[in-house]
Amino acid sequence: MILIFARPLESHQGPSPMHSLDLADTWTAELPEGWLAEREGDTVIAVHPDGVGTLHLTELRTKSPLQEEELRRIALGRHGADPQALEAAEWGEFSGLSLRSLREQNHVWELYLCRGRDLLFLTYLCEQGEEEVEAKAIESILATLRGRPQPD
Repeated sequence: MILIFARPLESHQGPSPMHSLDLADTWTAELPEGWLAEREGDTVIAVHPDGVGTLHLTELRTKSPLQEEELRRIALGRHGADPQALEAAEWGEFSGLSLRSLREQNHVWELYLCRGRDLLFLTYLCEQGEEEVEAKAIESILATLRGRPQPD
């Protein structure tokens, strides 16, 4: 298990500084100050110690670039998602599909993102009604997603 620790939050004006999240093989991102991350297998888990949710980022490198229909089939195959609930998503250098749902009193935001042969499956989970508390922090992480070079 690898942990990245950022300095405690300080009282200040303006946006929080970001810290490099460099735990994955196929991507990098920036974490807001105060957030922690650890890697477990192919998944990076990011949280704020005083936060309300957890962000899971799982990576997979495919044999060939994924087409939109393949990505849609993957998203619909999980949890029997409603095709009408899928929305286009673009974060950092990745694009794909987004799905928000409610499961067992929890707000679940799933993202199925790809860049060439790299597939990222992201899940942000928090209690229902708490989804806006960390929304800006989660969006700031997603906006900094960058792919690593892809081998031939």
